[in-house]
Amino acid sequence: MKVMLCFLAFVSMIAVVGYLGIDTATHINKNYENTATLIDYVFLLDETRVDVARLIETDNIDAYSNISEKISGLRERYESLANLISQAYAKELVHAMKEHDDEIDNISSRVIAIHGKKLRLDEIFNEKYVVEKQQRTNIRVPLFALNNSKITQDVGNMQYYSKEALYQYGNREKVDEWLQSIDNVRESVISAGLPENESAALLAGLDVYKQTSKTMGDISIRRKEIEAEEIKYLEEMRETTTHVETERKEFMQSVLLENARITEDVMRTQSAVIFIAFAISIALTFAISRIISKPVTELTDAVKDVSRGNFSRRIRVHSGDEIQELADSFNIMTRALKSSKKKLEHFNKTLKAQVAKRTSDLQQKVTELEHFNKLSVGRELKMIELKKRIKELEGKR
Repeated sequence: MKVMLCFLAFVSMIAVVGYLGIDTATHINKNYENTATLIDYVFLLDETRVDVARLIETDNIDAYSNISEKISGLRERYESLANLISQAYAKELVHAMKEHDDEIDNISSRVIAIHGKKLRLDEIFNEKYVVEKQQRTNIRVPLFALNNSKITQDVGNMQYYSKEALYQYGNREKVDEWLQSIDNVRESVISAGLPENESAALLAGLDVYKQTSKTMGDISIRRKEIEAEEIKYLEEMRETTTHVETERKEFMQSVLLENARITEDVMRTQSAVIFIAFAISIALTFAISRIISKPVTELTDAVKDVSRGNFSRRIRVHSGDEIQELADSFNIMTRALKSSKKKLEHFNKTLKAQVAKRTSDLQQKVTELEHFNKLSVGRELKMIELKKRIKELEGKR
């Protein structure tokens, strides 16, 4: 029993060492899982930034809707990833990154909203452009037909400034130059001395065109402002993700240091436990050796005594284990051997008496038999002699 308890104690220490090793591997693996999760988190933020850039570049409503939905889905994914980080130091970092996350969320939301406005403005712009182009053509043809060099020059300037205002610059200065060029055409028409009805028709067309141009100019300016805002937001997002990337690198470095610290601490603990287990195993070896060897030595001496015929030898062991059971069995055996010896000695004495009596009886029988033999041999000799005399007598007759 004691041996079994000692063995279980030793095995328990080995189990503790194994548990510490498994716990270390689990902890380090968890750290690496957190690192991988955080890398996925950063990649999702990068993917969000890329999708925001794609959103800014798209001119298609359907593509805009698809990318907007994807950005919303990415936002849900990196929020769920943030909840997977378990270590306290990682949570602190994620909390700091969550601020960047919220900033990116705000930026992407603003970009989605503002680009939606830009796409709607693009639709209006395209519709108005068809009207503007038709009105410009309707005015240009009759004005060129007047063959007035001043009017022709002013109409050419008007077309030039319209392209600059609508497509090239899209700022207030160019829009004002475009509107001013329309006023210059109007003044040239008034100064040309045309018939009243013809002049009135041309002036009315120019007034309508100017109103359309003013609307188109405002739309163009707003589109350029939105584009500038989108670029600014994209730059802010790039800076934010750069900060996140820097913090991710710092976090990975902290994870490596943490893993190294955990490994070192557990290695020290394992070394201490192994040393203690080794020392205890040595002590257990001596203790077990003493526990086992003393009764075994006593048992060996008892066996030698029994082999020399000392069946009164007894072994007294009170260890409560298998050794005591063996000693008890030995004592039972010696008692049985002693009892058997007594019975055998008694049987031997009885057997000797019986053998002596039988020997005496046999000797008497042998004597009687020898006497009988002598008598028998004498009679035989006499019979032979008698027969011989009878034959001799018969011969004489």
